[in-house]
Amino acid sequence: MLPRIRFRIFLLLAFVAALTANSASATQPSFRFLQLGVGSKELGMGGAATAASADVYSLHWNPAGLAFLPEAQMGFSHSQWLLGSQYSFAAGAVPLKAGAIALGGLFLQYPEQDGRGENREKLGGFSASDSALSIGYGRPITSAFTGGATLKIIQSRIGTDEARGVAVDLGVRQKVGSRLGLGLGVQNLGRARGFVERDEALPTAYSLGAAYRLPAGFGAAIDWKIDPAEGRHEVVFGSEIAVGSALSLRAGYLAALGEDQGIQSLSGSSGVTAGLGFRLLRYDFDYAFTPFASLGDAHRLSILARFR
Repeated sequence: MLPRIRFRIFLLLAFVAALTANSASATQPSFRFLQLGVGSKELGMGGAATAASADVYSLHWNPAGLAFLPEAQMGFSHSQWLLGSQYSFAAGAVPLKAGAIALGGLFLQYPEQDGRGENREKLGGFSASDSALSIGYGRPITSAFTGGATLKIIQSRIGTDEARGVAVDLGVRQKVGSRLGLGLGVQNLGRARGFVERDEALPTAYSLGAAYRLPAGFGAAIDWKIDPAEGRHEVVFGSEIAVGSALSLRAGYLAALGEDQGIQSLSGSSGVTAGLGFRLLRYDFDYAFTPFASLGDAHRLSILARFR
């Protein structure tokens, strides 16, 4: 009975993903900031996290990973983002008797802009921002199979104007033996009310991933990500090696296929990524470097705290 249940869940998510891929409209989705990654550990590995992430940042990558949390965790990530903007994410997760629940929020603040009239006269400054509040839950379905979902309340502001929406992420994870893991996820299902008071599509995407860990402290992951609206398929490779018990070195590579043949990820970064992590007692300090082609480079810092 359980194998049939697992197969049906996989089939359901695959169907939702395929339906989304075939429903791309001519209009471009709004709320593209939802595709920005979180957590310097995962980003240092290029974002190949569908089957690899197993901490509080799974709230973003694949909520099924929350089921693997052994203790309560809090995470915070910050970046001096592109063109002078600020990008931050904070989340906390608590294990339950069955699975774990997590709360999080991300905030993207843009530099203040000058308002202009019809004749280019100055009308004063205005600010713009994007934000999302998330609640997610992941739980074991069997000893090797987990599932999860995340609900997101999203908002964009430009001056006094607002756009709002609701999005849902779904994901499953499967352990294959003691070293291999598989993952499938669908992100940003839903609709939004745009600035011009009409329904707009969200940047729905889905991913299939695998992660493998060797006993010598080396881990590798690969994701296949699809952006239906852009007709883009992206393959992401990530690796991590532990140097002793405190230091980890990471690298990733993003290769995009489809209508946009450039090396451009769904989150905007491109080419090779790199990162490192340092563990001190119950705290993880992580750094990631992600290039953004002509827009420059982004440097991201994260901290993760564990509580027992």
